[in-house]
Amino acid sequence: MAAAFTPLGIAVLADVRTALTPHASPRVAAGQSAYLLHKFPALGVYTPARRAATRPILRALPARAGAATWGWPTLAAIADALWAGAPEREFPHTACDVLSMHRRVWLPRGDPPAPSPSTAEVLAWVHAKLVSPVAHWDVVDFLATTVVGDVLRRDERSTAAVATAAEPGSCGTESPAARCMRDWLTSEVVWVRRTAVLAQLKSHSDTNVPLLQHTLASCAAEREFFVAKAVGWALREYRRTDRGWVDAFVAAHPMLSPLARREALKHDPELQPATWPGPVAAATKDATAVSRKRRRRTASEGRRPQPRRGRSASRRPDVA
Repeated sequence: MAAAFTPLGIAVLADVRTALTPHASPRVAAGQSAYLLHKFPALGVYTPARRAATRPILRALPARAGAATWGWPTLAAIADALWAGAPEREFPHTACDVLSMHRRVWLPRGDPPAPSPSTAEVLAWVHAKLVSPVAHWDVVDFLATTVVGDVLRRDERSTAAVATAAEPGSCGTESPAARCMRDWLTSEVVWVRRTAVLAQLKSHSDTNVPLLQHTLASCAAEREFFVAKAVGWALREYRRTDRGWVDAFVAAHPMLSPLARREALKHDPELQPATWPGPVAAATKDATAVSRKRRRRTASEGRRPQPRRGRSASRRPDVA
């Protein structure tokens, strides 16, 4: 596999392994692998230690590559090597770290901004990662909310500025990134659809509401766990910006999955679970009562709560 990577990418991959190996813990690795349902192995390095160990390597990349060659193609090639060049989960996480640290390579700022890759280039690169065997929620969510989200917001601003210059007061046409998100909603790959749902998670007041409406309505009846949870997460986050819009959307879409509905309204006890269908409300009330009784019993015995064996990883596959 490594033969497909650039020499610099292979060298960075080796340096990252050298930096992480002293921090590896088989005990931690077992827990990390179990949390991801044993789909991927791990070295057993916690996130703070991983970032501290690899930070000098990632910071030195521009100087190491040279000013003449440093840019999106070089950065993407390094991320490619980290993403797929080693089986342990710390390496795709480090690929996300390198994109975050060198964000201005793919999203430059300034007036005029520095040369940057096109929307199509960045989204094509992300799409290749989403359909790869490495994709899972722990790395997909960074690509969705940060890389795709930032590119989408940049595209929205650019398209609006061009439309306003051509016709003052016009709302303009849809941006290329927004059209791409609509296309991704029809993908058969779960991670591509999840990314399309989460792309505006950090947009807040800059949210493209027609795109959000289309995205959530298209996935309202989705029963795939990772997509349904993303729908609820997107609704919950936008509810911080426009509570009325989200409450109206939830009320107008009775086909919304119980998971999405619960995630959307989880911070509003007044809307849970009385507004849900009877069987869902009853089951949720019973489960909540059992959980509270268990916590009280544990506290009275002076013990720390422990996750139920064999269920914590399957019941909590997302941090949202």
